[in-house]
Amino acid sequence: MLAPFAPWLLLAAIGQAAPEAALLKAATADVDLAIRCRGLEPARDDLIATIKAMDSEWGNMAEGLLTAQVSEIGQRHGERAVKSPFLVLVRLPETAGAGGPTFAVLLPADDYEGTLRGFNGGKAVELKHEDGGVDSFDGPEGQGTWYAAKRTGIVAFGPSKDLVAAIAKGPAKGLDSVLNGPLGEGFLGGEAGLYVNSGALTKRYADLIEQGRQAIEGLMDQLAQQQPGQAGSAKLLREMYAGAIDWFKQVGAFTYHVDFSEKSVRMAGFLKLTPGSDAAKAALGAQTLPVASLSRLPRGSAYYVGMNASSRTIQQLLSMSMRMMQGDREPSKEVKKATEALYGMGRLDAIGAVSMAGGVTSINEVRTSDPKGFVEHSLNLLRAMGQGEGRLGIYKEVKIEPKAESIGGLAFTHAEVTIDMEKLTAMAGNAPGQANALKAMLGNGPMNYWYGVEGDRAWQVTAPNREAAVAMIEAARKPEDGVGQSSGFKAVASDLPDRASLAVVLGAQELARMIAKQVDAAGKKLDLKLLDDMPKEPAFAGASVTPRDGKGFEFRLIVPSEVGPVLARGLIPTLQSVGE
Repeated sequence: MLAPFAPWLLLAAIGQAAPEAALLKAATADVDLAIRCRGLEPARDDLIATIKAMDSEWGNMAEGLLTAQVSEIGQRHGERAVKSPFLVLVRLPETAGAGGPTFAVLLPADDYEGTLRGFNGGKAVELKHEDGGVDSFDGPEGQGTWYAAKRTGIVAFGPSKDLVAAIAKGPAKGLDSVLNGPLGEGFLGGEAGLYVNSGALTKRYADLIEQGRQAIEGLMDQLAQQQPGQAGSAKLLREMYAGAIDWFKQVGAFTYHVDFSEKSVRMAGFLKLTPGSDAAKAALGAQTLPVASLSRLPRGSAYYVGMNASSRTIQQLLSMSMRMMQGDREPSKEVKKATEALYGMGRLDAIGAVSMAGGVTSINEVRTSDPKGFVEHSLNLLRAMGQGEGRLGIYKEVKIEPKAESIGGLAFTHAEVTIDMEKLTAMAGNAPGQANALKAMLGNGPMNYWYGVEGDRAWQVTAPNREAAVAMIEAARKPEDGVGQSSGFKAVASDLPDRASLAVVLGAQELARMIAKQVDAAGKKLDLKLLDDMPKEPAFAGASVTPRDGKGFEFRLIVPSEVGPVLARGLIPTLQSVGE
C-alpha cells in the first residue's frame, strides 16, 4: 500500500491492527533488522493473484510452487506459522566474521505451549525455566538451544536469549517508538515490511565498509590502466561508489514494504537521514514539482522523467556526463566556464521524454528564472565540447547554425554533433557487436539538437532530423493530447504522490522495443516480429522520490498488472528467439 496514511490507518487497512501494533510495542528497539509479514498464506494468495493477473501461465506455475512451499512450512511448524502475522527481530554480530545473526520471532497468541508445540512440528517442547523470565528448549532440527517467553497475547521464541528476555521483561524502548511517522508508514504497509537500523550498522562495520571502498577503487584503477579507453568511466564509477558510501553513512534508518494485488505490485519506503548531517541539511532545501506535469509530454516514449533539481544536482549530473565522455583528460577552460554558468542558474524544474531506438529522440521542458540564459549556456557548453584541446574525446565535430529557424512560431537554434563511434565503442568496452548496439541506440548519423524559448520555459529537443523534431515540439505544445490521456499513465500517476523531487514513468512497450532492437543490433538476430504480439494499449510503470520535512525521503514504485503481458507476450519471447 503506497499512499502515506497514518500508521493506525495502514494497520486497519490490512486488517491486523491490534496484533501487529502489539508486536511492535512488545519488541525492543535495540535491533539491527526487523521483518514483518501479515501472514504467509495471505501474502502467498495475493502474490499468486498478482502474477495471474500479469500472465495466467506464470500464475499457474507460481501457484503450484508457492502453495507447496507454504504447505511444507505449515506441516513442519503448525497452522499458526502460516496464517498469523509475525515479527522477526534480528541482531547482527558485533564484528564481521564473528558468527552469524541471531533472532527472535514474535507471534500473536495466547496458547504459549501450544504455539511452541505447533512450531516444533506437533511435538511437545520440554521447557526449562531460566533467569529473566525466559524458558529454554531444544531448537528445531538440531539448531541448539532456543529460548521462549510469553506476554499477554504474545509468544516469542528464537535462538537469541537477549532478545527474548527483553520481550519477557518489557523493553525500555519499544520498536513502536522508532517505527512511527514516515518510517512507520514505510514498514507497516502491504504484505511484508523491512526495517534496517542502518546508522548503527554503518558505525559497527565502518572498517569493513572502508575495505570494500578500497577494493572497488583498486579494481577501477586497474581497469583504467588495462583499458585506457575506459579510464573516464572507471574514474566516474570510483567516485560514484565513494559518494554513495558517504551519503549512505548519513542514513539513520530505512524501511520498505511490498503490497500485492490483482491490480499491481506496489513498493514504498522511507530513508530517514541523521539529523544535522549534510544530507539532512540538503533535504531541508529539497523542492518538488507536480507529478501530473509529466502528463503533457508527447506519447510514444520509453522514459518520462520529472525533476526539480538544485544547482548542486545539476553540477553532479553534468560532471558525471563529462567524465564519462572526457576520459582522463582535463576539460578546457571554455568547458569549465560553460558548466559553471549552468551551475550558477540555481534551481531548475524540468520534465522530459526520451526514446533510444534507432537514434535518440527526446524533448525536455525546463522552467527557470532565465530560460534565455539556460539556452545560451547550453549552446556555449556544446560549442566548447567540440573544439580545442579540451573537446570531448567522442565528439568529432559540433556545428551550431548562426541563424535561428522558426518551428510553430518559435525561434529554435539548431546544433549538429558528429560522434566518433570508434572511440565511443572503445569507451563502452569494445565487446563484440558493441558498435552496432550503440548505433541502434544513438543512430548512425549526426545527433541533432534544437534549443528554443517560450515564456518562462526553455525547450531542448534531440531528434534524428528536422521532421521528427517538429513533430515532437508540436506534440509537446498540445498537452491535451499528451501521454496523460492514456488510461495506463493515469493509473500509475494516481498511485504516485501529487508532488515529487524526482518522478519517473516507463512506457513498457517502447522500453521493450528499445531493448530488443539493441540486442538484435548487437548480433543476436532476434525475431522482432514477436513484439507485434504485445498489447496495443500502452502500459506503464512508475517511481518517485519525495522529501519529507527535511527528515528524509519517501520512495515509491508501482508495476501495474498490465505490464505483465508486455513482458510475457512481447519482450521475453523476443529475447528467447536468438538465432531461431
